Amino acid sequence: MDTRAGNEKPAAELLAALLGEAGFAVRIKEHHRKRANLIARIGTGRPLTLTGHLDTVPADATGWSFDPLSRDIRGDLLLGRGSTDMKAGLACIVAAATEHASRFAGTAHNWSSPSVRRQAA
Repeated sequence: MDTRAGNEKPAAELLAALLGEAGFAVRIKEHHRKRANLIARIGTGRPLTLTGHLDTVPADATGWSFDPLSRDIRGDLLLGRGSTDMKAGLACIVAAATEHASRFAGTAHNWSSPSVRRQAA
């Protein structure tokens, strides 16, 4: 998924769908055309914040032996601009969150509570 040049909204929508299916209340806050942040909450207790970024910084291809914005698998290594910064990290965050979401099954989340408004602003 190409998230260069501030094109994070498709990635935010993909992750919102995955988190929504797991029971999270999700919001996408679009700041500019195609630029977006995703906020996902579950449960009613004290929040735990897991954060990452969706955009990909452009890369100068002259220093790479392959297209840095694609991926290259060499043996047991995954190589590419987004493999560690930050797509892999986001995949781990979403995997961990959805794995533990069942612990909060049936708990409603109130987006209008004062603590949520402060954090989401």
